Amino acid sequence: MIPATYNWSIVRGTTAPFVVRLQGGDPLVAIPFDDVRLSISNLSGSTEILRVTISNGRMIVTDPATSEVAWIPEPEESRKIPKGAKSSYELEVWNGESQLVYIMGTITGIGGINDDDEDVS
Repeated sequence: MIPATYNWSIVRGTTAPFVVRLQGGDPLVAIPFDDVRLSISNLSGSTEILRVTISNGRMIVTDPATSEVAWIPEPEESRKIPKGAKSSYELEVWNGESQLVYIMGTITGIGGINDDDEDVS
């Protein structure tokens, strides 16, 4: 299977979720999985920026019937995406011995000048 490609932007410092339905075939059916891993690196892939997985608790299953999963970033996680630069990502599905890159592409970091300090006096 050739991975799908999806390029997107994230506002740095936000908690806006990245949601994916893991489905394939005709008609579409849910893809089974034991773990899902989202790896983000610099564009060349030489430096890891972030890795979140179901197994490390940073991704969640939002709809088991459709194999929908989500990464809801902490503000400090979304701030790790460099401003203005494109970063590479891959979403990999693990099921037993099978490892499948389901979707890949680039993420562009935008914004992020607000701080996360609760004291705004």
